[in-house]
Amino acid sequence: MPAGWAAQAGLRAAMQARAGFDGPRTVFEGTHGLYRSFAPSLMPDFAPLTSGLGTERVAADGPFKP
Repeated sequence: MPAGWAAQAGLRAAMQARAGFDGPRTVFEGTHGLYRSFAPSLMPDFAPLTSGLGTERVAADGPFKP
């Protein structure tokens, strides 16, 4: 069942994207973003997220589950 929900969410997202739907541009730093939700008193530091963006690939360094 959990795999079915993940597949449904993926298909729904793909169909919405094809129809032109896009998400918020400020999902991390916005008024209701991730950083304000979990650390509202801190100024967000985006350097760890963006330092190697577009040049560094880290997916291959992750664990492998057969």
